[in-house]
Amino acid sequence: MIMEERISALLRGAIDLHCHSGPSVMPRGLNHVEAIRQGEEAGLRAILFKDHYYSVTPIAALLEEIMPGSVKLFTGVPLNNTTGGFNPYAVEHGFKLGARLVCRPFRRPTTFASRTASSSSRPRKKCCRRPC
Repeated sequence: MIMEERISALLRGAIDLHCHSGPSVMPRGLNHVEAIRQGEEAGLRAILFKDHYYSVTPIAALLEEIMPGSVKLFTGVPLNNTTGGFNPYAVEHGFKLGARLVCRPFRRPTTFASRTASSSSRPRKKCCRRPC
């Protein structure tokens, strides 16, 4: 069996647990519709759509309605700055809309604050192995 056939066999019935498709404020390589079509072509069982700044849950519900197919769509609730960080109300409402995952903030609040603070020329502290 050649490598491409082995990869195709592994993808059939798999679930993509981390799909960052668009639209988004960040550049994306494909949009949600393209991701669904590629997932169907590959034989995926489901796709979990994620975005750092908004819940894709309402969009996924509409996409399932207008594009019924073999791929189940899942989404999460991002707990980043646009939803107020660790926000139990965002989680509650996200689950009521159909979200199935809570995504922790991808940046620490201190890191975000240091990037958006006044444009002073003071050096940034290292908070982990990589500079912030």
